[in-house]
Amino acid sequence: MKPLSLATALAAAAFTLALPLPGRLAALELVAPETGSDVSLVVGTGQLIKVDDDFSSLFVANPEVADVEVKSPRLLYLTGVGVGETTLFAVDDKDTVLMSSKIRVTHNIGALQAGIAKLAPGQRVQATTVDQSLVLTGSVADPEQAQNIVQVANQFVDDPARVVNRMSVAAPVQVNLQVRIAEVSRNVDRQLGIQWNAISGQIGGSRFGFVGGRGVSDPGGFSGVGSLARGSFNLDVVLSALAEEGLVTIMAEPNLTARSGEAASFLAGGEYPYATVSDNGTNVAFKNYGIGLNFTPTVVDGSHISLKIGTEVSELDFRHSSDTPAIVARRAETTVDLASGQSFAIAGLMQNSSAQNATKLPGLASVPVLGALFRSHAFKRGQSELVIIVTPILAKPASNGRRIATPLDSYVPPNDVERILLGRFQGTPKAREVSSRLGQRRLAGPSGFVFK
Repeated sequence: MKPLSLATALAAAAFTLALPLPGRLAALELVAPETGSDVSLVVGTGQLIKVDDDFSSLFVANPEVADVEVKSPRLLYLTGVGVGETTLFAVDDKDTVLMSSKIRVTHNIGALQAGIAKLAPGQRVQATTVDQSLVLTGSVADPEQAQNIVQVANQFVDDPARVVNRMSVAAPVQVNLQVRIAEVSRNVDRQLGIQWNAISGQIGGSRFGFVGGRGVSDPGGFSGVGSLARGSFNLDVVLSALAEEGLVTIMAEPNLTARSGEAASFLAGGEYPYATVSDNGTNVAFKNYGIGLNFTPTVVDGSHISLKIGTEVSELDFRHSSDTPAIVARRAETTVDLASGQSFAIAGLMQNSSAQNATKLPGLASVPVLGALFRSHAFKRGQSELVIIVTPILAKPASNGRRIATPLDSYVPPNDVERILLGRFQGTPKAREVSSRLGQRRLAGPSGFVFK
């Protein structure tokens, strides 16, 4: 073997030193920032940033999230372009890192929350940004509110699929409306009538007579009859009198439950058929009568209720015609705002009426004392008072497993002895204690309606 020259040996040594040794890694230096702070932006907004020293280079890790514009060697303007996170670096001419900041760009949560407050006042709905998605959490009163909020949130994202709806719909608010319709009618009727059935006489060959007057118009009056005959003179007279007093009371308490914003109606009565004539011939239509209630409640907030109500109490009146009755109705329609449990008199009426009527024979009726025999009098007076009171109450369904009481809970059919010998329509229930929901009061014994 030939010995190596000095030059060849030095070259081989240099090559050997240049080769990496097994298990030895190349050196790496992580540059620590001189200054750094997180910057939060809303999409479409910007932020001015001032650096202490002059920078020569700027780097943005993700230009789709934020954009930077240089105003001077120490002043830059940062703009939020898209939702997400990125990093901004500022370096001087000596490769010294002057700033290293994390940039976070989010949706316009403030504007969205303001819109949610208008769409669903009083509801606790929160909007948050998770990566590039917009997450809605909380609860709303009904599905319509949830749909409206999602539609508004879609305007704040590029893709509606990035809106994550995690809202829950609360149980619908229900309103129970209690209506009390109270009416008292009083009437006084006085009638006094004289009816001359026949007054006749004969003088010579001529005969003369007198017939007239009026008795009481209403049935139920009392009459006194007198008759006198003397030769050719004949007298027949009827004296009628009537005194009538009446008192009528009506107390109706319909109640109905409906969801907030939904209309509900109630009728306890019937339908009266009547004929109508049109080009197609004679048709039969129906008119409702009885106790009716229509209302639409709207819960404004947790306890206040806006109530649109229409109530009516009507009955058939056959006084003027036995074939075609009239309908006497008491009706009220209005809109009021109440708190739950408050009562309000939505309508009231006080009416006084008085009528006098006299029928008489001209001339003779004006004679003092004796003129009363040729006059008939009728006097009527009526008084009526009506009030309609409404009370809306926020209602909740009964808890699971709880039995709702009914008027038939305490009803016991009578046995043969009670029905035949004692004439009872209801048997004797076992004595028991029934709890009442009105405060802490309790009813001892049977409760409900008792028919005697």
